[in-house]
Amino acid sequence: MQEANSRHVLDYVNHPLVQGERRKYADDETKMAHHLKESQGEQLTTTCEACGTAHWYGAIFWECEKQRYVQVGWICAERFCGYSPPPRKRKEKEAAVQVAREKAERNKRIKEYLVEHAELFQRAQWHYHNHFVRDIFLKLAHYGKLSDKQLNALQRVVQDEEAKSRGKPVPEGRTTVKATLKSRKSYYTDYGVQTKALFVTDAGYKIWGNLASAFVDARDFTAIHDGDRFQFRAQLTPSDDDPYFGFFKRPTKVEFLGAAETAEAVA
Repeated sequence: MQEANSRHVLDYVNHPLVQGERRKYADDETKMAHHLKESQGEQLTTTCEACGTAHWYGAIFWECEKQRYVQVGWICAERFCGYSPPPRKRKEKEAAVQVAREKAERNKRIKEYLVEHAELFQRAQWHYHNHFVRDIFLKLAHYGKLSDKQLNALQRVVQDEEAKSRGKPVPEGRTTVKATLKSRKSYYTDYGVQTKALFVTDAGYKIWGNLASAFVDARDFTAIHDGDRFQFRAQLTPSDDDPYFGFFKRPTKVEFLGAAETAEAVA
């Protein structure tokens, strides 16, 4: 710092009217506005008057010679003006600045993340009524990014919601359906191993039920795979929570329509 600049700063008078931080005491801004009007002084400078750089921590001084308020960073204020803020005030300010920095960095990460996955989040915003989608948006706002598992789950939920908007709700009663096997899960019971299956029907709704031996028979006793397509008749019951999800039982007249890669040609 030049000597002239240092001497210039030493001439500042710490005005009792605005002693302290501008943003810490909101009423100081009103007092400053009245004081500027009465003294016909200039507006507050936006950078440190001593070194000319932007700063996170600073104090406000009234320069009598030039009739203006000036900001001086705390380091320069201590070095040239002998002004040192109380430890508590410094601690509070530093904590507030740290929060502001973290928020700015998080917002930057969120913006970059939204740009990177723009297509998915543009689709997801139309399904904000879904509890999972809403929770994902809240997690993104809190952490600034999502894990790969969360992103993949969001993709599946958005696809399901879009399928619902194009599909029909689950009918009630015995119905003939064409459906694709989505997933399976086995359970150990008192009667042995029982396998449940999730089917996505051509009508758009999903049904969950027991993967009976009739499905194995229809596939000529070969292994069943996710993606296999079947036609069968079963008793359907809609879920109480979701009209596009239901349960099936007592499947009959099961026909194997083809594996995943040949399903369209067979159907």
